[in-house]
Amino acid sequence: MNYIIIFFLVFLFGCDTKEGNKEKVGNEGDYHINEVIMEDTLDNANPEVEKEKSNTSQVLIKGKENLIDSSTNKAVLWRIYREAKEKVKIYESQNKYDMQVEYLLKAAECAHLLGRTDIEAWQYNNAGYALIKKFKEETNYYNKMKHLNSLIYKSEISEYKKEIIAQMIEYKDLLIRAEEFLDKAKTLDGILDKSHRTHTIANNLLFIDDCYRFLGLN
Repeated sequence: MNYIIIFFLVFLFGCDTKEGNKEKVGNEGDYHINEVIMEDTLDNANPEVEKEKSNTSQVLIKGKENLIDSSTNKAVLWRIYREAKEKVKIYESQNKYDMQVEYLLKAAECAHLLGRTDIEAWQYNNAGYALIKKFKEETNYYNKMKHLNSLIYKSEISEYKKEIIAQMIEYKDLLIRAEEFLDKAKTLDGILDKSHRTHTIANNLLFIDDCYRFLGLN
């Protein structure tokens, strides 16, 4: 009998195929968690070529174009956005999470200047998700949870749980930063009509909240 009572149960769907679309749930009480990501598509991103002239404050963005603002030609903003998204794909294939975040934030800035709140919200969600994946990789999350669920006796469960909490808590800053991005995504999403994006962001935040509880951080 498995004595672990864990609160995490979030369904994975969307385009995150690298970790698998669905993970079989074991016996009742097993520790089970999947978070969600759903990428925005360029089908909804209409390139515009006209200039938008404004005196709003400038936004600094790392990369080839170091300084852009809302007076930047929209065609240029879309180009920068697409280049950033291509970089994200490259770094995603290499599991370089910090670089993914850098270019997702660059894409978010472009989306903001283009007035595409929907796309901007996705970028912050995806930045948070990338850091969740880094947390899971750095902590060997799945293997540790699998082993925890395989234990039978309360004494060994308690002992192993203390061990993995001590290891995982060293990476709590990844969760904290991920939460900041996801909170931004949630705020932006709140301006828009509810959609699948709303549930995706909520599920990613749920993962972090459940991790905090498991680690005794809230």
